Amino acid sequence: MKIRLLFLMSMFLGITSFSQDFELYRTISGDPMDSEKLGYQVGIEVTVPLEYDEKTPSKYPVIFIFDKQNERSYNYIRTTIDYLTSNDQMPASVVVGVTSGEGMSRYNETQLSTSDSTAYGEKNEAFIFEELLPHIRSNFQGGEHLTLIGHSRYGYFTSLLLTRNPERLGAVISMSPFMEHKKCKLI
Repeated sequence: MKIRLLFLMSMFLGITSFSQDFELYRTISGDPMDSEKLGYQVGIEVTVPLEYDEKTPSKYPVIFIFDKQNERSYNYIRTTIDYLTSNDQMPASVVVGVTSGEGMSRYNETQLSTSDSTAYGEKNEAFIFEELLPHIRSNFQGGEHLTLIGHSRYGYFTSLLLTRNPERLGAVISMSPFMEHKKCKLI
């Protein structure tokens, strides 16, 4: 009986360990990035498909997931991307987690100066399109298609970026976004 139980436990642990190899992505960089536009370091994490090889000319769609500091939400979104990729429901992509500032920084990153004179949403927009995106395209084989994923304040901000930059974005996913702010309505 003990041998059977040991055998079953070994099989279960072996299958569980082996199933971890079925993920289609791997994280290759978690280094912060200095932003001239924002004036501080921004935490980023770059996750690429398993077939990613910097020696090949392959290009991949780019996905920015904001609020990486919310690990639970961030990991669910990455797991969903992995699942959709593994079921051929979306192409393999370069996935970039972007850490938001703490406290008022997150508010200021997602608010325009027309609504609040202390906000710097315009600087964050410049960071995203003029610093982060070119960095990903030149260093991690990012392609032309860009998707932004944001929740709450960043849901509002990603929707705002879509209205201001429709030609630069392939898709935006806004979860529970704010739709109105003083002097700026998305509805």
